[in-house]
Amino acid sequence: MSWREASAEVPALLRVEFDRLQLEPLRAVAANLPLPDPVRADLARYAPRGTLARGRLQWDGPRDAPTAYAGRADFSDLGVVALGVLPGGSGLSGSVDFSEAGGTLKLQTQAAALDLPQVFLAPLAFDRLDGVATWRRKAGAVELRLESLDFANPHATGRATGTYRSAATGPGVIDLSARLSDGDLTQAYRYLPRWIDSATRDWLRLGIKKGRATEATLKLAGNLADFPFADGKPGTFLVEGKTTGVVLDYADGWPPLTDLDAAVRFAGKGLVVEGRSARVYGAEVGGTRAGNPGSGRRISAPCDRGRRGGAGRRLPSFRRGRAPWPAGSAT
Repeated sequence: MSWREASAEVPALLRVEFDRLQLEPLRAVAANLPLPDPVRADLARYAPRGTLARGRLQWDGPRDAPTAYAGRADFSDLGVVALGVLPGGSGLSGSVDFSEAGGTLKLQTQAAALDLPQVFLAPLAFDRLDGVATWRRKAGAVELRLESLDFANPHATGRATGTYRSAATGPGVIDLSARLSDGDLTQAYRYLPRWIDSATRDWLRLGIKKGRATEATLKLAGNLADFPFADGKPGTFLVEGKTTGVVLDYADGWPPLTDLDAAVRFAGKGLVVEGRSARVYGAEVGGTRAGNPGSGRRISAPCDRGRRGGAGRRLPSFRRGRAPWPAGSAT
């Protein structure tokens, strides 16, 4: 590390190079190092931990107002605290190159977690996170482009792409798309956004006994200040998927639906499940529909009733409101 004080002839200059650097000890001694004030503040705010390697940093100008800066580093087992709209994480590995104009982040990670507390109730764990993101500063804003992010864990496999732009006031504007190629529906409740009510979350956690999501898509676009874009606010929060082989125990004391193939749709704060085919007591039923559309109104749809199954049992009619789902229904 070297630091040159400013003079009449030359500006101040900080240069740092290292082969290996542990972040937690650096946080402890940062107050005694000639670090730029913004760097010292970020160490306190984001509480980074993990290891940096093959790193360098050059800082031109005053510590609190650089005229230019640039750096790069590899990182492993990196963790940061989530702050505002910025996500946190742990166990992250990859590399970063940056300057005052922008930068590139590359992830090559195994056994990591992402923390998005404004979206999910708990951090999401992944066996694999591989991707590339770039950002640039333009007209006082930061533009982030997620070129690709491939992810996998025991519950799902998929890919995400998108863009984000910061705003002078508010959390900024996003346009994010994701596609799942496979998913375990018994774990779907873990990935519900936090504004989905607890009754719906419990209904999915207790009711889905088996099943796969053969394909699913996510679209999130708009000003995040209006998120989740309910009650007529502009923007899109939409999750759509197709499921197969589902066993659904939809209400206490009622026979479960088996071999259920359905379409699932989250839009804003609402959730609707439309079953194309299913069985009860071995008898085929169709046209099932259940959900909470997020508007407080009830929904219903016809269902085959009174059909005799292979066991010769009479199927009960399912009445609206019987399932433990407030402001919604199933038929």
